[in-house]
Amino acid sequence: MLTFERANELFHYEPSSGKLFWRERRNSKIPDSLEARSVDKRYKYMRVNVGGKLYMVHRVIMVLMGRTLGTHDFVDHIDHDRQNNRWDNLRVVNKKDNTRNLSMYKKNKSGVTGVYQHTDSHRFLAYIRVNYRKIHLGSFKTLEEAAQARKEAEIKYGFHKNH
Repeated sequence: MLTFERANELFHYEPSSGKLFWRERRNSKIPDSLEARSVDKRYKYMRVNVGGKLYMVHRVIMVLMGRTLGTHDFVDHIDHDRQNNRWDNLRVVNKKDNTRNLSMYKKNKSGVTGVYQHTDSHRFLAYIRVNYRKIHLGSFKTLEEAAQARKEAEIKYGFHKNH
């Protein structure tokens, strides 16, 4: 990882806008605006190339802001927008807490995380995963009842409010 000194030598960060800028234009690939970023096509995170090595912009920002990141530390985008690197949208968490602020899966058909409709009975089943264990919360006649059970479990198990 970049050291604070090296990151500070290369970049300037604006916490209110969440933008990272090169301090100087070192080659023709750096845009005239000096904004330091490219977007990873698969995961949509912003990244920057320093000496042939790619760094995630949100991790560089943490270093610039004086946070020491361990190998098991994650930088969570609280609002789930991977390109929103404003300081108030970033937090350092462990893997467990990072998974408690996941977005809903694209394949979810019910519109509620942890709730699906059983194909045979047409009842709504609610579940939650805690410490890699799937906990069944119940079978419900309505989506609203299943969603309420899921919400109560999120509170009980300390999930982030955005989950």
